[in-house]
Amino acid sequence: MLDRLYSLLADIYLSLAFWYVIPFYQGGILVRLGLFKRSLSPGLHWKIPGIDEVLTTDNQVDTLELRPQSLTTADGKTIVVSGIVKYQICDTTAFLLLLGNKNSVLQDVSVGAIKDIITNKSWSCIQEFNIERDICQQIRAEVNKYGFKIYKVTLANLAEVTTYRLIGNLPSEGVE
Repeated sequence: MLDRLYSLLADIYLSLAFWYVIPFYQGGILVRLGLFKRSLSPGLHWKIPGIDEVLTTDNQVDTLELRPQSLTTADGKTIVVSGIVKYQICDTTAFLLLLGNKNSVLQDVSVGAIKDIITNKSWSCIQEFNIERDICQQIRAEVNKYGFKIYKVTLANLAEVTTYRLIGNLPSEGVE
């Protein structure tokens, strides 16, 4: 009960405050009456209570673990691949104005880039050449406009696998 009261009082206090402090590891934007007003760097900023809203995001270097995906190479080999993307939000304004969920966009673009590159190469080519560089370049090209800076893509797991279909097109009865 006291937790809820404390939370309510803190929310009222923060909504009535005419200042806002952005920590050194974040960036932000000021939105006035629903419209973008300006970008905010770390430090103390003034706002009009009830009219201005401050949106922030972390600007620290971070990593995103990509879900494993099963793919078929150009020469018909089935492989499983997963990876890690090292990134940072470098344009807070673009990120906050254009995106709702950073992990969802970065995850989707990254697994798409991996699929595009791996399905167009043979298994031997994937093993011989550094395809991580090509994947990184493709991801950079797609997410740069959203404020991301991509440092590195690492393929954490890359292996040829044998797949078995447990449920699928079973022959119908009476068909020979």
